[in-house]
Amino acid sequence: MKIIYFGDVVVESKDVIARDLYLSHAGILRSKNIVEMLVKCNTGTNILILSQALGNRRGFNNKIVIEPKDNQKFKQICLGYFGKGIIQRITSIISTTLWLLVNTNKEDIVIIYNYGPMTAMSVYISQIFRRFKIIIQFEELYWNFIKSRAFIFKICELKGIKMGNGFITPSSEIAITIRKKRMDNPPIAMSYGYFASEKLGSRTYKHPNENLKLTLLYSGTLDNNRGINILIGLMTFVEDIAELIITGTGDLNDYVKDMTDKSKNIRFLGNLSITDYQDIFESVDVCVNPTPKNTKFSLYTFPSKVVNYLSNGKIVLSTMIEPVINSPYYDIIVFFDETRPESFREKLIFIKRKLVSSENKNYEYLWRLNKIKKQEQRDINILLDEVIQS
Repeated sequence: MKIIYFGDVVVESKDVIARDLYLSHAGILRSKNIVEMLVKCNTGTNILILSQALGNRRGFNNKIVIEPKDNQKFKQICLGYFGKGIIQRITSIISTTLWLLVNTNKEDIVIIYNYGPMTAMSVYISQIFRRFKIIIQFEELYWNFIKSRAFIFKICELKGIKMGNGFITPSSEIAITIRKKRMDNPPIAMSYGYFASEKLGSRTYKHPNENLKLTLLYSGTLDNNRGINILIGLMTFVEDIAELIITGTGDLNDYVKDMTDKSKNIRFLGNLSITDYQDIFESVDVCVNPTPKNTKFSLYTFPSKVVNYLSNGKIVLSTMIEPVINSPYYDIIVFFDETRPESFREKLIFIKRKLVSSENKNYEYLWRLNKIKKQEQRDINILLDEVIQS
């Protein structure tokens, strides 16, 4: 028996990066987090990371194999493809299907990061013949908020819900959807984000000068779904007490640049290297999640970076979206109502008072994070045991 994690790359080697892949940094960190927990499950099985490595370097058989090193307990395989555009995607599906047909059997478990069309076709075809067990890690249900290709995503994701022997998700609403679609009550493990490190950082409430402005950070995709336009609007109401740093890119890139050029208290830094981002991250007081509530996007996704912020000891200010409110982090996050500028201002004043008045590390906060992390590990252990026995 072996466990095959089919999703984003986990080891970003020189050979992998040379392909100029489209890699989601958050996706890589989420994948790493799950793989680390799989390694700790001590099932005695081999763990393989499988990736459909689209990019500029082509070759149908040009796969990259990264062997374990530095105490890693898994091997990573990035598959090849041929051609461009639709040919590229078709040949990538073919190479993945062939790999699964040759390298799996009914004792194996394939854990799949989301269940989009390219992934679903390879898994569906190969599973007919090899009968391996399937766990789907649903980070989102894309049919709810992707306008283009929503129909094909819905077909794939509903088929995944029907086929899966178990599921991992950060969204309570996705878990509810799975339960509604499946009367046999399949096992579901809740895993919300990616932790900063093995040793979690503690939070220190201390600000050097009560007259200084708070420094806020928004980092991520710049689009309406994630609420960056709302956050920029709210910053006009707190010019005297806070400034905002924005990093990232997206559909609203030009809009954000134009608005921040006109703003007195917003800086837009674009995409940063990991080193530059870390320098900025260390300097900020508050990390903001402005995702508007009561949208399909906010119901079916969990902002995984929130967990990273918390585990780095940062204060998180978030809108009241359902997946966050229903998560175990709900009482260590400060919430605001994005439709009321006075709510945003009041919560920033509340945070600043805490920073100025408190000097001791919040050990209860650190204890809670460790407890949540251990619970996620237990849930993954239980999920694997149930799927193995199914």
